[in-house]
Amino acid sequence: ILVVGPTVADVEVSVTVRLDGSNGEFGIVHHVQDSLNYDFVSLTVSAMRLGRMIDGKERILNEKPIEARDWVELRAVAAGRHFRGYIDGELITHGHGRPLPAGLVGIRAMGGVTVQLRKLWARPLTEES
Repeated sequence: ILVVGPTVADVEVSVTVRLDGSNGEFGIVHHVQDSLNYDFVSLTVSAMRLGRMIDGKERILNEKPIEARDWVELRAVAAGRHFRGYIDGELITHGHGRPLPAGLVGIRAMGGVTVQLRKLWARPLTEES
């Protein structure tokens, strides 16, 4: 996991990434409390997963098959109890849960993943978003 500050509550995070040929998993993390507690949206070459890491155990809120080929924009939006994952602007995963306290945002890579990154950005959301 690679994270940056400051801490934020409601947030939108986007990364343009290429995973072709990867066997692992790459994703966006937000509301990071520590390495064992955070929310995430992640990609493999065949699926998108939206979930929460709690005390080092994954809890998947939503998972959809996808085909991540070439460059894609992976975006996570967390607003209150609503969590959404997008690929190239299309809503793929959606879930609900108790919001974690404000935390850091960043990226994570797991398994034998080789990733090319083109762009990464994050912005806090106002309550009206």
